[in-house]
Amino acid sequence: MTLAALCNLHALGAVGLTFDLDWAPAFTVNAVVDALAARGLRATLFATHPVEGLTARAHAAGLEIGLHPNFGPGSTHGATPEAVLDRLQNWYPEARGIRTHSLIQSSPLLALMARRGFAWDASLMLEDLPCAQPIASALGLTRIPYVWGDASHLSAGGAFEVSALPLGTPGLKVLNFHPLLLALNAEAPGRYGAFKSGRASLERATPADLGPHVFLGQGLRTLFEALLDAIADRGLRTYTLSEVAAALAIARETPGSPRAPLSFR
Repeated sequence: MTLAALCNLHALGAVGLTFDLDWAPAFTVNAVVDALAARGLRATLFATHPVEGLTARAHAAGLEIGLHPNFGPGSTHGATPEAVLDRLQNWYPEARGIRTHSLIQSSPLLALMARRGFAWDASLMLEDLPCAQPIASALGLTRIPYVWGDASHLSAGGAFEVSALPLGTPGLKVLNFHPLLLALNAEAPGRYGAFKSGRASLERATPADLGPHVFLGQGLRTLFEALLDAIADRGLRTYTLSEVAAALAIARETPGSPRAPLSFR
């Protein structure tokens, strides 16, 4: 797809689906991969931990894996930014991009990502921003914003309807979900907290552990399912974030092209 198509310059035609794994148990991650694969949808998964068989399953489904490093204090990924990236790149050496856990970012971190050979960073949340587009940074990284996140939607008390998503204006429509929030069908921020409380490891949680905490009404999972149906019904295309970075690079091949080459007029 061209950059104009990805950014819905003339009409809504493309949606970007991303998923922060956040130490979710494998069965919840696999459920997301299976749902996308069944519909032939492309997406980007941001990994925090090893999930057995994920690389093969994701690639077979046309998905890509990025990294979701925790650079915060007390991180289980490592004591320094270099150690954090060492650990995650060892697990997923094919990753070409990053979204940092808690969206921690700084000029030194971005410079480190560029030195490590990453092509893009998606740690910018520009909530509900119309006309969003990727930007080529001076460091050589493409910065790719996302305009909606499920956790923020819960905190804001958003409705669980596709019409509540910011899809009605031009611009890049990158949305973000968390597999565990989807598995819980969370309808409020406290549902995740109640499940996590007192649990030594989210990764080792089982379906039996999850079952009593699943919300049975309208929640994030029903919203996600409705979105997938809407993508099919409207004939929308989906993409990976590496495709966004590649489209920006092509758009900027014209001499004198600005870092953000689209004009929404």
